[in-house]
Order: sequence, then structure tokens, then C-alpha cells
Amino acid sequence: MKGSRPSATLGAKNAVFEKSDRTYAPARLVTAIAHGRLDWPVVSLADAYRVLTMPGAPFEMETIDVDGRPVRVYKKASRDLRAIFDGSLAWKDRTFIVYGDERLSFHDHYRAASALAWRLAEGYGVKKGDRVAIAMRNYPEWPIAFWATTVIGAVAVPLNAGEPAPISRTGLAIPAPG
Repeated sequence: MKGSRPSATLGAKNAVFEKSDRTYAPARLVTAIAHGRLDWPVVSLADAYRVLTMPGAPFEMETIDVDGRPVRVYKKASRDLRAIFDGSLAWKDRTFIVYGDERLSFHDHYRAASALAWRLAEGYGVKKGDRVAIAMRNYPEWPIAFWATTVIGAVAVPLNAGEPAPISRTGLAIPAPG
């Protein structure tokens, strides 16, 4: 029927949008939007949200208790950065970082970040809740420093390496919350 809104259903494997004789998978919808297709989206934002977050969908939502307050979260999402870091080992020898001719695999990144995390904790006494400033341009060592900091529970404080020193010192002087 012309002008009618498409219906959304959850199939055996993934959510699809159906309209007349055409079927729209969520990945195709995103690709079409990225390429500036004006006849997309074929569903409203509310319909897309409902289908992508319904039970069994990739972005299924649930409500959990956080400090006595209900908070909506993605059911299938990792609960902390450590879980994401550990999960990166599943990619083992795939390329994680490309910098010029340099290549760093997920496994090599994991090893480097773990070694730095150990050094921060054991050698410098960094512990959960401490802040660690990272002042560096976009080099391969930046994500290593970030992940090393977060996996021990410290807070990474990225500073703009291009900022003049007085501005960076001001950022470091801000007291920690709590």
C-alpha cells in the first residue's frame, strides 16, 4: 500500500524492515544513509530504534540497578573496559594499529599494554582511581598507554600534546572528584 509505514519484524537471525516486495536489513539501512540516499530511511527513527533494541536484537536493552537507580543499558554490551580489552585477544594476529609502515596486531597490543600496566602498578604505584595523564600526539603508543591505564582501574586523562605547557599544567591541577 503506497504511503504506508513498513512493519518491523524480528526474523530467525536478525531484525528486518519489510515494505512491499523489498526487505531492508539494518546494515543496509546504515549503508544507504551513509551514501546520501534520499529515499532512505524507509522507516521512522522510532521504528528503527524499536527493532534494533527489541528482545533478541543486536542492541537489546535492559534496566539494571546502578547505585540504587534504574539505568537502561545494552544487554549484550561489555560491562567494563577490562572486558573489552580481554576480548581483543579473540582477534589475535589481525592488525590493530597501522602507522606508516608499522603494523601492530591485537595480540602484540595486548602484550604491550599489559606490560605497561604492570609497570605502572608495580613500578610507579598507580592504583584504581588514580589519574594518569597521557600527553602525546596520535602515535601507536597512545592506545597502549590508554589501555594500560584503564585495565588497572586508573583514569586516563588525555592532554593535548599541542597545548602550551601552562594550559596542560592547569588541566593537571584540577582536583579529582570525590
